[in-house]
Amino acid sequence: MMALIVDDSAISRMVIASYLPSSVEIIEATDGDKAMQSLSVSRPDLLLLDLWMPRSDGWQVLGRLNGSMDRPFVVLITGDTQPAVRQRAAEEGVDRVVNKGELTEHLMAQFVAAASTRNGGSEHV
Repeated sequence: MMALIVDDSAISRMVIASYLPSSVEIIEATDGDKAMQSLSVSRPDLLLLDLWMPRSDGWQVLGRLNGSMDRPFVVLITGDTQPAVRQRAAEEGVDRVVNKGELTEHLMAQFVAAASTRNGGSEHV
């Protein structure tokens, strides 16, 4: 199981990673462009994506992912959880939208389980 954490804040990436089970391999990206590079090379099972970042944001990443056959389980982790954001996220195929302040180990374990189920329990070496 591999997770890609995409956030321009090093502290946010560290906090998000701390909630993941130790069995999950973690890769990180600081913006949407680096996320797309990582997605094309590593093919993570779980994408933990911030919305607002410099250069290219979460919306741009989602737009590039649309139609992808190997799309990971996508969790949008953002402080901006207004109804319009949730609606657009649903339209973009996001699996879950979570407020950054609401993350827990239990919730993250649910995302890992869902990603494993979607991807047939694949393991990355």
